[in-house]
Amino acid sequence: NITPGSSSFRKLSGMITSFGSFAALGFNLATAGLQLSIVGMNVVPVLGFRATIKGIRNARLAMKPGTEANKKYGKILQDLGLDMNTNDGRVQEIYENALKVANQSGTRVNLKRVKDASLFLFNGMDKMGRVITAIAAKEHGINIARRIAQKQSRYNFTSITEAQKYLKREERLLFEQYMRLGGPNKISMTDDAVLDAFSRNMVDETNFVYNTSNVPFAFNNAVAAPLLQFKTWVQKETMFVLQSIFDAPKNLPLAQRYEEFIKITGAFTALGGIFSLPGGQEMDLFMRTVFGVSLEGRMGAGDVFTIVDTENIFGIYPTRLFKAATAFKEGRVDKGINYLLPRAIQNLKQGLEILDSGRLMSSYSGDLVFDYDEMDSNPMYAAVLKMAGFESPDETRNRILKYALYDKSRKTGNEVRLAKWRAFRNMDDGDFEEAYAILAEYNVSRQEAVELWKKSRLETEADRTTIGNTTRSDELLADVQNYRNKFR
Repeated sequence: NITPGSSSFRKLSGMITSFGSFAALGFNLATAGLQLSIVGMNVVPVLGFRATIKGIRNARLAMKPGTEANKKYGKILQDLGLDMNTNDGRVQEIYENALKVANQSGTRVNLKRVKDASLFLFNGMDKMGRVITAIAAKEHGINIARRIAQKQSRYNFTSITEAQKYLKREERLLFEQYMRLGGPNKISMTDDAVLDAFSRNMVDETNFVYNTSNVPFAFNNAVAAPLLQFKTWVQKETMFVLQSIFDAPKNLPLAQRYEEFIKITGAFTALGGIFSLPGGQEMDLFMRTVFGVSLEGRMGAGDVFTIVDTENIFGIYPTRLFKAATAFKEGRVDKGINYLLPRAIQNLKQGLEILDSGRLMSSYSGDLVFDYDEMDSNPMYAAVLKMAGFESPDETRNRILKYALYDKSRKTGNEVRLAKWRAFRNMDDGDFEEAYAILAEYNVSRQEAVELWKKSRLETEADRTTIGNTTRSDELLADVQNYRNKFR
């Protein structure tokens, strides 16, 4: 009996989240790249470029016993569990729960082998990002301690509460560890124990912790877990960015107060465009859906390179299951199967289609997205990127240009009201030709214009500015259609 709260329901929930993880993360280079991109998005703005480069240089040797790097950083990595090839995320936990469902030992072993193989790059990049962060924090810790000492001398604070008014995120973390370990009466701020504790906390602060004790309760509920899968990263990254605004040191000058937020914004923009900031794509989707206006489209086409297909990484797999069931019900077997396929297989199919025909087809609808041959673009380059899970610059430009053209094909309410106000005033004054010319831009014929004008004279002034089906420009819609025709 599968009911909420029963063991059978928990097993089913574990199986759904397990396959959802495999479908989105398994054998997917893009998700691995996302894990490593945290170094650029979070670590560089907080710890600086120079310290991060030191982390990158020492990361490989720090994992090898006997090396100087391992002697210097090995304890931190052991404390963080990075000396073992394990993943700190919820993916590991989900798969362990899923293995319990299999009763046969052979099935358990085979599932684990597939899991280990599919998430090898994902786990490796997650681990590498954490190792780089730990080393960078240890390297930069002494400089941070010097800055804290200078601020202490200048502002004369002694407690953590007072320090928050003057210290930036990294300074605050180090000062908290320093005070926790005894403060000025027991330990130096540059002591290895303080710097090691600071490094461990900085790894958790920038790379996040995803185990069940560090996520909202709803994410651990058997009913909600499949629906909210992969949303924890978005939540944590959004909070990381917001903290750079709301937890900024209040008593510092404005430029210093929001320095970290400016750096984070610059890092996101450099890596994926301004709309790669947490919530940027969601805001643009809301604007397109509700108002028909694409802010991303208005920014112009061709200057944004989307690193990761966020819709499929952060999408909810149960939603894809529902769409697949709907497609099967409608008789669209191919579409239904595409919804069920892991993202890595979808990428592979699209890449092979580009190599074979020079066309990028939608994974789900099968519609043409971009014709590389028609647009004199390089299909080989695009196919390699697509099979790796990335979006080519040409595909990105096409998507943004589509939004821009759609946006410009609409007339705003203010434009319509102003045009009708001018047309009716001209008719009131007997200048019908001028009124016809104005309303012609809104698909209103001469006969309709006269009828609407006569009717409007019996209405209130507010009602005279409302005419149905006149919110589109034929000329601009024709531009959109011509653009679409290029891909047929």
